[in-house]
Amino acid sequence: MDIQGYILDRWKGKMNSQSKALIVYDPTGQYVEVLQRAKDDGIEVIDTSIAPLNARLRAVSYWCDKLIATPEARLIIYRRRPVPSSKREWVMEPYAGFAQSAQLFPNGPVDYYRNMCEQFLPTKTKELNELFAAGNTSFNFVNSLLGGNNYPALETLTGGHSIVEITTRMLALESCDDMNWLGEWNSFASAHYPGLDTNASTLPTVQNKLWSYLLFSEFVLDLPSALPESLSSVPCAPRNIIDLIYDVCGRLRADHNMRDAYVNAANEVANALNLPTLFARANHLGERVTFKFENNIEFTRFIDYVKNSEIADANRMLDKNKNDVWYQEDPSTATFWNLAEQLLKLIVCIENGMKTDGTLMELVQWYADSGYRADEAMRSFLTLKYNGSAPREEELAELFYAHYRDFVERSVKAYQTKITEITSLPQLANQMGSQFVYPSLDQGKRVAMLLIDAFRYEIGNSFATSMKRIYPEQVSCETRLSVLPSVTRFGMANHLDNITMVVEDESLQPAINGKTIKTVPDRISYLQERTGVEVQRIRLDEFTREKVNESTRLLVLSSTSIDNACEQTGAQGVTTIHSELKLIASAVDTCRQLGFQEIYVGTDHGFMLQPKPRVSDKIDKPVGSNICLDEPRCLVGSLNDSSDTLTFSPQQLGINGDFMKIAYPKNFTVFRPREKYYHQGLSLQENVVPIVCMKFKEEQQQETFSVSLKYKGQASGTVRTYGPLIDVSVIFGNLFSGDINFKIKVQDHSGNIVGEPSESEFYDDATEIIHVTSGVTSFRQRIEIKDDFEDSEFVVLALDSNTNAQLAKLVLQFDVIG
Repeated sequence: MDIQGYILDRWKGKMNSQSKALIVYDPTGQYVEVLQRAKDDGIEVIDTSIAPLNARLRAVSYWCDKLIATPEARLIIYRRRPVPSSKREWVMEPYAGFAQSAQLFPNGPVDYYRNMCEQFLPTKTKELNELFAAGNTSFNFVNSLLGGNNYPALETLTGGHSIVEITTRMLALESCDDMNWLGEWNSFASAHYPGLDTNASTLPTVQNKLWSYLLFSEFVLDLPSALPESLSSVPCAPRNIIDLIYDVCGRLRADHNMRDAYVNAANEVANALNLPTLFARANHLGERVTFKFENNIEFTRFIDYVKNSEIADANRMLDKNKNDVWYQEDPSTATFWNLAEQLLKLIVCIENGMKTDGTLMELVQWYADSGYRADEAMRSFLTLKYNGSAPREEELAELFYAHYRDFVERSVKAYQTKITEITSLPQLANQMGSQFVYPSLDQGKRVAMLLIDAFRYEIGNSFATSMKRIYPEQVSCETRLSVLPSVTRFGMANHLDNITMVVEDESLQPAINGKTIKTVPDRISYLQERTGVEVQRIRLDEFTREKVNESTRLLVLSSTSIDNACEQTGAQGVTTIHSELKLIASAVDTCRQLGFQEIYVGTDHGFMLQPKPRVSDKIDKPVGSNICLDEPRCLVGSLNDSSDTLTFSPQQLGINGDFMKIAYPKNFTVFRPREKYYHQGLSLQENVVPIVCMKFKEEQQQETFSVSLKYKGQASGTVRTYGPLIDVSVIFGNLFSGDINFKIKVQDHSGNIVGEPSESEFYDDATEIIHVTSGVTSFRQRIEIKDDFEDSEFVVLALDSNTNAQLAKLVLQFDVIG
C-alpha cells in the first residue's frame, strides 16, 4: 500500500452510479503514474495530452456508448493543465461539457497533494512537514515514511492494496482459519484509524468493532449538532480522516454484495448505542444517512422543503435517498420516496406552466406533450398509496392533493373557455373505425381493435411508451377528443361512424343512420354490416388465442374493468390499471402472433379523480324540463342558464342532436355530492383520449444473443432479502446487433411464480419484457420476492420472449433473517 493507491482510492470514491466520470487536472504531471493503476483497475483512462483531437473523440464515444449503457463503467479524463478558474477559461475548455456531469479533481483544499499525504499518514505530520520543506514531495519520498506500515499479510488475506480496499474487504470476509495477521491489523488500525479498539482474537470480533467504529464515526462527523454526553466515550475517528471514513462507508453502502452485512451491522450499532431514542427529537442529522432511523428526519426535512417551496433542495434529497441502501432494503422507506418522487413530478409539471393563452388545439397539444404528466403522477401516487404504506403518508397525500387541485382547477378553467372551438377540429374526432380500421380492412389486412372503457390519455401514452420499447418504429399514440357528452354509449358508438343523438323513451341515445346503437351487441352488429367481413368479439379478461377463429378478419376485444373499478371504489380503483395494462399487452402480443397486422387501442372517454371531495364541489343543477341525460357532470334537456353552469346548444359543441341544451358545471364541480370519479364533464382529463396504433411489419430475423444470471457475482448464493439484485450479462451475436428482448421469471421448483422483476430502466412491468439496447453488456435487475414465500430455494430464469426457451437459470437459497 502506498500514496499512489491512496490517491486512486480518492479518485474512485468521487465516481459513483450518478456521476461515473472524473476529470483530473494535473498541470505538473504529478499524477501520471496513478493513471496506469486506474487502467489496471478497469477504469477507462483518456490522456488528453496525447493526440488531443482523437482523445476528445474517444471521450465522446465512450461517454455516449459505454458509460451510459454499462452500470459498472467508469471514466477518467486526464488534463495536463490547471482547473479553469474563470468563466472565460471554462469557455475555452474543450471538456467543459463533460464537467457538467463529471466530478473534478482537485476540488478544494481537501484534494491538494500535501493534504492528501497528511490524510494518508496522519501519524507522520512532522516528517511530512520536513519533506515538503526540503522540496522532497515525490511519491517515493512520501512512501519512504511508511516504514513498518506495509501490510503483506493483510493484503494477502483481503486481496486489497489500499486502505479502503483492505478495510472493505476485511468486512466482507466470511471466515478465516489463520489469525496470524492480527499483529499487522493492530499496526494498520493505529496508523489509519486512530481510536479503533483492536483488542480482538477472532475475525467476527475484529469485524464488529470495525463496523461500530466506521458507522458511528461517519454519523458523528456528519452530525451538525453536539454529541450527547452519554456517547462521548464511544470510539470515534478524528476529523482529520473524515474523507477516509466517508469514502469507506460510501463504498460499503454502494456495494450490493455488502448490502446485507451493512444493514445488519448498522441496525446492531444503532440499537446498541440507543441512537434512535437519543436523537428522536432531532430535526437535522446531517447529509449522510448512516442508520435506518435517520430516515425519519429525512422525511421531515423533505416535507418541510416542499412546504417552503424549496424544490431544488427537495429534489436533491430525493435523489440522494433513492440511491441509498435504506431505500433498497426497507419497503416503507422506499414507498415514502416513491410517493415523494410523484409529488415532485407533479410540482415540476405545474411549474412548467400550461398553454392557456392560445387556441383549443394548442391547449390540447400542450396537454398531450407534457400536461398529462400531472395526471400520470396522480395515478402513480394513488397506486403506490393504496398498494403499500409509508411514514408521513397522509401528510404527503395532503400536499399532493393540494397541488393537484390547483393544477386541475386552472386547466379545467382554461379548457372550458375554449371548448366551442371543438367544432373547428374535425381532425381530433375520436373515430377508430373510419380513420384506421375500415381503410385497413379494405386493403385486405387482418385487424384487431381493443375498446377499453376509461382508457384516458395518460394511460394510453404510458402503454404506447411500453410497447415502443419492443416495437420502436411500429407504435404511435394519436391524440383525440372524445365526443361530447363523454358518456360510454356515445363514445363507443362514435368509433364506428358519425353519430346522431336522439331521444328515445325519454333517454338520450346514439344513433347511426337512424338506428340506435347503445349496447355492445348493437355495435358488433353494426361492424359486421359495415365491413362485410367476419367480426368476432371477445371480452379482454376471457381472451385466449384458442378462441379466435382463423377466418376472423376483425377482432374486437373489450373491457370495462377500469371504469367499473373506479366507479365502485373511486381513487382506489386506479390499482386495477396496472393489471389491465398487462392484459392489453399480452393480448396485443397474442394477436400479433395470430397474424393480425394492425392493432388499435381506443376508448370512449377519460376520467377525473377527486380523492377527497369538498362540500363546495357540489353545485345545484340548472332548472329545466324534458331531462334526457342526468349525469354527475352533465345535464341535457330544456334548461335555463345559471351562474354556476355552462350551457350550450348542441350545434355549439358540434353535436348532431335533437335536444335543446346541454349544461356542464363550471370549473371542478359536480351536480351530485361526494362524487370521487366522473367522466361526463368538460376537462382535459375527461375529454382528451388516445388511439394507440400498432402496425406490425413482417417478422424480422431474431437477434442472436446469450444471457447469464448471477447473484453477487456468483453462480449461486443465499438471498437474505425480499428484494435481491441479480447480475445480468448479455453477449450479442455480432458487433452490429440491434436491441434484444427477453423475459425474467422467478419461480419455485414446481413452476409457481414466487416473485417478479421490479420496474427499471430495462424492465417494463406492463409488457413484462426485459429490453436491452444495443451495446449494453451488463446491468443489475432487482427482483421482488412475494412476502408469503417461505421455501428454502427459488429459481430465476431468463426466457426467450417469443418461444419461452430457457436462456439462463440461477438457483438461489432463501434465508431471510428476522
